[in-house]
Amino acid sequence: MFERLGTLVGLLQTRGAATSRGELANLLKRKGYSQASVRTVQRDINFLKTQGFDIQFSKSGGYTCVGSKGKLNGLLSDREEALPSLVLMRGVLNVIGKLDPSSGADVFLTHAGDLLERQGIALADLDNYISNTGMPLAQRLVPIFRALVKGVIEKRLCRILYKGNKDETARTRVIRPYHLFECEGRWHCIAHCCEARAMRTFALWRTDKVDLLDEIFNRPAKYDDPRTWEKKARIFGVWSTEGEPMHVRLKMWGYAGKLVQESGYRPRAMRIEECPNEPEAVEVSFLAHAFADIIPWILKWGCCCKVLSPATLVDKVREDLRLISQLYE
Repeated sequence: MFERLGTLVGLLQTRGAATSRGELANLLKRKGYSQASVRTVQRDINFLKTQGFDIQFSKSGGYTCVGSKGKLNGLLSDREEALPSLVLMRGVLNVIGKLDPSSGADVFLTHAGDLLERQGIALADLDNYISNTGMPLAQRLVPIFRALVKGVIEKRLCRILYKGNKDETARTRVIRPYHLFECEGRWHCIAHCCEARAMRTFALWRTDKVDLLDEIFNRPAKYDDPRTWEKKARIFGVWSTEGEPMHVRLKMWGYAGKLVQESGYRPRAMRIEECPNEPEAVEVSFLAHAFADIIPWILKWGCCCKVLSPATLVDKVREDLRLISQLYE
């Protein structure tokens, strides 16, 4: 996108180069931007205007852009600010199967590879820092996400204003952010809390503010090992650093049995096996740390999902269903 914007500004600065958005799109295509369309040109022009570019149109002279020399250099030097957005884009490309690190057309590699190299990080190792599936962010969380991405990549301490489950009001904490991950549509940050002197998982939606500090931290070597995150990826729900995960077994059938076999409905932490005596049913097994993560997911399948083990989870689901039924007596 940045290279295309630079090319577009060059065309706009050439008097009489184009008299319409259609001509600008055709000129961009000739310069190698094969996907450029009238809509692309209009979107780029709107973006450039928000960045302070003086773009004008007249029937006699066509599109022109004046006084943008310094602004263009500033825009292209701010590519670092695009890294968080490109991280999300990378997740989207993963989902649709179009992320190919060996391809020169890979958007992420083209625009963010040099930023990662500056921090000594290879594109192939990015999953050690950020795990995502391209889930969108609420607008309020965008600046928080951006700051934490920089903190994780640049290994910088962060001061956050955070309201935990037991906090009446948000309070300040200083953390060393090690990893960002998305689970069931919500983003979390695994970090070392300097106050607690222990690892904690912070929910982005409970975070009101993030300030990047100048102090650099040393990232533990184990977090550079892909096996660490592969192990974490096999645990359903929010990752906890305390206690061993429980092994959960479910039986699912009907529409639930069919949907859970589709990747869009099944977190990669889950293993699916056919039930030998029930062709319409499947057994789902996975590891999890907390009932709070599992039970809402189980209940959403209604009468097409049954907990097989552990017994403590069976009892908790039974109790929750009893309390739910009392609401309708």
